[in-house]
Amino acid sequence: AANDLSPASILSHVNTELSRHNDACMFVTIFLVILDLENGRMVFTNAGHNPPYIKRAGGELVRLDQRHGPVLGAKAGLAYREDHVELAPDDRVLLYTDGVTEAQNEEAELYEEERLLERVRRDGAGEVSELIHRILDAVQAFTGSAPQADDITMLGLSLAPAPGAEAVEEDGPALEI
Repeated sequence: AANDLSPASILSHVNTELSRHNDACMFVTIFLVILDLENGRMVFTNAGHNPPYIKRAGGELVRLDQRHGPVLGAKAGLAYREDHVELAPDDRVLLYTDGVTEAQNEEAELYEEERLLERVRRDGAGEVSELIHRILDAVQAFTGSAPQADDITMLGLSLAPAPGAEAVEEDGPALEI
């Protein structure tokens, strides 16, 4: 990846390697993104992973539901695609694993994406770290004493205006994780 700035190309190569001698039919889902901190351009490829969300600074909620190819490792010779989106200062991005939406309570009910969406709609305008903590608290409250069956992983990021950005517009956004 050090010499290739295309998420689609990177995942096409990774898929080739993972599918080689994969008699056990193992696979991996991945959402690969390259974020340009100078202009907020996010180029991404989704290979069977949960779609991330962008909570725009103005309140709009955007689901990045493009699928650019199947899971990695399942079939050799695939060429993945990519898309891009522009992030603005104070936009928040949430990436998560299926362990969040598939967390189960004592009655074997799933947390599901709709509960996650409601939490992002309600709490997505604050600091991205606070959003992640609130989602985790909500998932833990939902599951109660049920055993955790899968990983619960989240990554959030937001672009903050660069210091003095109002005075010097060519300074790009800074990343806040």
